[in-house]
Amino acid sequence: MEAAQIKMTFFTYATVTEMCRRLVLHYFLLTEEELATWDNDPEGFASDGGGEAWKFCLRQCSEVVFLTIFHEFRETLAPLLLEMIQGIQPAEGSISFQAMLNRDAVYTAVGLAAFDLHDELDFDNWFLHVLIPELKVSEPRYRIVRRRVAWLIGQWVGVKMSPELRPVLYKTLIDSLDPSEDLVVRLTAAGAVKADILCTRFVVPKNVRQYLESYVSLLYKLLQQVTECDTKISILHVTSFIIERVGSQIMPFAGDLVQYLPLLWETCGEHHMLRCAIVTTLVQVVNGLGAQSERLHPFLVPVVAFGVDVRQSPHVYLLEDCLDLWWALLANTRSTSVELLQLAQYLFPLFELGTENMKMCLQVVQAYILLFPKEFLQTYGDRLLKATTDLVCDLNREGMLFIMRMVELVIRVFPEQGPQLFYPLLVHALEECLEGEKASMLTSVCLSIISRVILHCKSCFTKLLQEEAQGKGCDAEEVFGNLLDKWIEKMPLVNPVEREKLLALTLTSILTSNSNESGFRFLGAILFVYSLSRQDPVHTVALRDYLCSQMRSLRESLGEHNFEELMGQVDVETMQQLKTYLEGGNQSNGGGAVHAALFASANLNSTTTHHAPNTHQT
Repeated sequence: MEAAQIKMTFFTYATVTEMCRRLVLHYFLLTEEELATWDNDPEGFASDGGGEAWKFCLRQCSEVVFLTIFHEFRETLAPLLLEMIQGIQPAEGSISFQAMLNRDAVYTAVGLAAFDLHDELDFDNWFLHVLIPELKVSEPRYRIVRRRVAWLIGQWVGVKMSPELRPVLYKTLIDSLDPSEDLVVRLTAAGAVKADILCTRFVVPKNVRQYLESYVSLLYKLLQQVTECDTKISILHVTSFIIERVGSQIMPFAGDLVQYLPLLWETCGEHHMLRCAIVTTLVQVVNGLGAQSERLHPFLVPVVAFGVDVRQSPHVYLLEDCLDLWWALLANTRSTSVELLQLAQYLFPLFELGTENMKMCLQVVQAYILLFPKEFLQTYGDRLLKATTDLVCDLNREGMLFIMRMVELVIRVFPEQGPQLFYPLLVHALEECLEGEKASMLTSVCLSIISRVILHCKSCFTKLLQEEAQGKGCDAEEVFGNLLDKWIEKMPLVNPVEREKLLALTLTSILTSNSNESGFRFLGAILFVYSLSRQDPVHTVALRDYLCSQMRSLRESLGEHNFEELMGQVDVETMQQLKTYLEGGNQSNGGGAVHAALFASANLNSTTTHHAPNTHQT
């Protein structure tokens, strides 16, 4: 409280307004030294330094002080700044050099205080009637104001600008990027383009092609002209953001850029951050070109290899971006090649580095499995198994999820060979089904994996049960029973619905397994199958027909007497509605049947655990 009083005593109206005037009209003015730098080193002048540079630069430090004071005393200083704006005369004819400097200083203050002036300044009107005319003044010395106006637009575009003015904005920035304009003005305009694209209000215009061609062409010419690596990086980032936003619409205009990037890559030398910027741009180019990017493979494949090879020191800088490029390359490829397959050899040393890039590496692996299913697993299957099994002991649940998703994909592609190849990881999947959390994505994926193993490779499943039973000192039937209990318990929480249906199909197939444990869980199985089919009836497999077939097989395998005895454990009402469902009759009260059956199932589970006699509820 005392500190606040001291502050208000010192920062009186007169003090605050005078500080604001001094900062703007004295410290914000461009100096002769700065103007000399503009002439001698335009790229250095256009660079803002970034980071903590403001602490060591009088101009930037003054801007921070101004912004801090303005934010604290906005109600006092906003009218003063608006008064300064109104005091600027329209740019008609020639004005003095000092007037240009003052104008630049005031515009600097307006740009810095954009968020605080949001409700005070009608920016749309000011943009149309003041700023655009400023940009049209072609006098060479007026570059000072043109550069500041381009910067000012970049400051305000994400704060307050009507969507209706976007076409005018695009045309304005295109004019400021013209090669005839001063280099510093062009670089500043490129920054405004970036600010516009990153703005949350940015929407790709319907007539984007008329602006896109100009943007890409002008940025390409600017990229060719500049010499400093930091400047090239900045322009590449702007280009990359544009391509990311417009996607495939970049196709007709990417030709020059695509031809230039390999040349730029070759001249990078030890400038690894420039290489990173090139790779980032290539990711967006590949995604934008789609399948047409295949013609770039002779350049892209060596770039990826250079960036992901742990034997090359630049991988420290390039690894993450090159993994993104690798995945984009595979995702946008329609045909296979020996070069792409050979590139996969660089994956496995990356797993040895730890888990930092494991997720992206596994995404690349999955892309290979889809693109080169047979060739990839034949060539690298053993190395992939070793790399992933070496990791599982040190992974958290999120890391295990990435591994198990890869295993699930392998089994989907190779239903019979996949479980045998990745058998050591199936042990972890079974353990998760038995001991894992009730509601988790990892449990869902592991249940899906075990389902596919049961459906397509019963010998692997039997081996899993036997090894689990041996480890716990019990018989396989008991492990199987525990699995079914967990299965039925967790099944309602599994997602998506396709995975839930897979579990239901597997559960239905278990009915004919001649296992006592599956018989004891018979009611829970058919209830979940019934409930699922009611929720999601439109799929390629008719679940009701499949259930009918399995129940007929169950009747034949158990015999009439045992089958009727088993069915006697279901209450009359549920049995009647289940019969109606299987016969394809009226299912209007199906939901009630499910709820009644769930209640009966709870009673049944409590009795079957102790092998109690049948109870027939009426």
